[in-house]
Amino acid sequence: MIRAPGYLALCVGVQLAFLLVSIGAFLDPALDDTRDPDWMFWAWAGALAGLLLRAPFVGLRITDDRVMRRGWVRTRTYLLGDVKTVASQSYSGNLNRGSRSKRFRMLYLKLSNGRIVDVPEVTGRKRTTLDRVAVARSRLDMDL
Repeated sequence: MIRAPGYLALCVGVQLAFLLVSIGAFLDPALDDTRDPDWMFWAWAGALAGLLLRAPFVGLRITDDRVMRRGWVRTRTYLLGDVKTVASQSYSGNLNRGSRSKRFRMLYLKLSNGRIVDVPEVTGRKRTTLDRVAVARSRLDMDL
């Protein structure tokens, strides 16, 4: 599994903060007079807990015959032969939607059909991202 520990720590920290604030608001005795249904809290807390439980599986997994991009909500699988190259580019993910970062980079996969698949789950500074590109290429038996 190829991961970005800093990215994961940031996302888990934000999700955990949301969950703790939600629990604090739900348990606040001053809010007992409200008529809000409790199911809203449980749905919100369940969604956040689900994302927190998914954190250990977020990243890029390379097996003998497949490359799996495991995101926070879904997993996308590509055949090993369909992946032509792995490289890095400026980060453009959920943390800065609509623009490209000048400081952080992320991995991307170029498929045999010409399609480019961004992997924002594996992001970081230029040096660490290039190290992750080298690891991915070595696991895919590609030239550096």
